[in-house]
Amino acid sequence: MLDSNVRPAPSGVVRAYDAVSGKQKWAWDLGHPDSTAPADADETYTLSTPNSWAPISADDELGLVYITTGNAAGDFYGGTRTEQEDKFSSSLVALDALCRQ
Repeated sequence: MLDSNVRPAPSGVVRAYDAVSGKQKWAWDLGHPDSTAPADADETYTLSTPNSWAPISADDELGLVYITTGNAAGDFYGGTRTEQEDKFSSSLVALDALCRQ
């Protein structure tokens, strides 16, 4: 099977958009977890980080967004993953809906 055997893979960044304006509000880039600003036009998000394939859920009262993640690339062998990639691989994460922390 050749799927997911190659690093680097596309970024798993999760983005939040304003539903009215369509502008990007924040980005959760696992390679730079302390930076929430959208990437500039000449920047890229960290490659090969875990992504979210499942539906995302939110709790308006708590102000949280719940995100499940898959594995970082490569899916079948994790020996080359960084500590940050491993921290959020195959996880359920709750993020602050307003500021992504």
